[in-house]
Amino acid sequence: VASIVCGGLPLASRLSSSKIACSSRGGFDDLDSFGDLDSSEWQNGVVKSLASFGAFVEVTLEDGAKAQGLVHISQIRDGFVDNVYDELEVGQDVQVRVMSVDHGKRQMSLSMKEGGGGAPRRGPSDVSPFENVASDQWLTGKVARIAS
Repeated sequence: VASIVCGGLPLASRLSSSKIACSSRGGFDDLDSFGDLDSSEWQNGVVKSLASFGAFVEVTLEDGAKAQGLVHISQIRDGFVDNVYDELEVGQDVQVRVMSVDHGKRQMSLSMKEGGGGAPRRGPSDVSPFENVASDQWLTGKVARIAS
């Protein structure tokens, strides 16, 4: 069990992604500077803490505005990330993109992925070699990948 402390007062008895706007200055960040950022623009950040579900990163804009946000485990890099602790460490400088800001929940979602997030888009598969295969004919094959 971990606690997040802001201004010397514990905010939660369990680490929660809903408590990510606490700043290193001891108060809550003003997320207004982050709400209108283009999600394709890279920002400087420093990993402040790690959790099994992602990394809390303090983002610093060119004008000096700072706020913490969450890089979810699925947004750390393209491909599958099994363990956050194998990918990042506290104090590490990172480049992030601000994907969304929820002012009501005081949350900022970040991504470290090169693309726009989500699974990479694939073009249509070429199924032309199977055009003349009868619907009742069985084929032998090998499973290359399983997705859930």
